Amino acid sequence: MTGQSLWLASTWGPTIIKVNRTNGSTIATYPTAGATENGAHGLEWRDGKLWMVVPPSETIYQLDPGNDLAVLHSIPAPGARPHGLAWEGDDLWCVETDHRAIYRLNPKDGSTIDKIEIPKPHGMTRWDGCFWYCDATSGAICRLSVLDSMG
Repeated sequence: MTGQSLWLASTWGPTIIKVNRTNGSTIATYPTAGATENGAHGLEWRDGKLWMVVPPSETIYQLDPGNDLAVLHSIPAPGARPHGLAWEGDDLWCVETDHRAIYRLNPKDGSTIDKIEIPKPHGMTRWDGCFWYCDATSGAICRLSVLDSMG
């Protein structure tokens, strides 16, 4: 979310939708970079830029919201089924459902800094010092404290 806008990813479309957060009206729609039949599976804001992960292209993109979501930078995702993003300090985290893991990535080149294995993740974000993800089998919303998992 930025200012008065909420940004949504429509996986089947595939489009990125800018919505007025006050009244829910659509402000604009944009094609999803790297998409085929389906598109983005995770959006996160960082320093006024929108970051998104797109499974069909196995890529994480940094987008310019002030320039029709032009791609500013891209890095490889850690696998073929990336499904969520989160920031912790200067590090970008990405959940990979096939690997059943959350990867800590260098946002400049996509290299892996760390990896936390978790059961059946599907989607992820970070809030209040914890990762939040959905368990793909049970549908449960799960919380993972980074400090607990990293020892």
